[in-house]
Amino acid sequence: MSSATTELIELERAQGYTVAKDAVDPRGWSIVGCDGASFGTVRTLLVDTEHLRAVYFVCDLTPGHAVLLPIVYARLDAAQCRVIFDVVDGQACEQLPGYDGSLPTEEQRSVIDAVMIGGAAPTRCEERRQTERRGA
Repeated sequence: MSSATTELIELERAQGYTVAKDAVDPRGWSIVGCDGASFGTVRTLLVDTEHLRAVYFVCDLTPGHAVLLPIVYARLDAAQCRVIFDVVDGQACEQLPGYDGSLPTEEQRSVIDAVMIGGAAPTRCEERRQTERRGA
């Protein structure tokens, strides 16, 4: 296993680690896809203790079905307590490997990256972006 995954741990299990005082804590927030639909909830954060940063959201899509979503693809909407992914929707996230509490393997991380890069149907994402631009 590569050193990139050996230091990942859920926030609550990492002694001495908390969300920074000046940062929002997205645990419990809704996950929203590029189509504007909510498709899950943030359970916790998976942190890299070596680099002192959160890397993944651990998200419950349905009871008993959790996945990892990379933080780098997210934007936080603190006003509405939502984590928004402009590159994927719930349907695309169904392709992600399940998260069972163990470290993601290199293969699982590759699948996660492929889903995030491949995203959702472009028309669904673009329609939402256009709607948001008109409303801004």
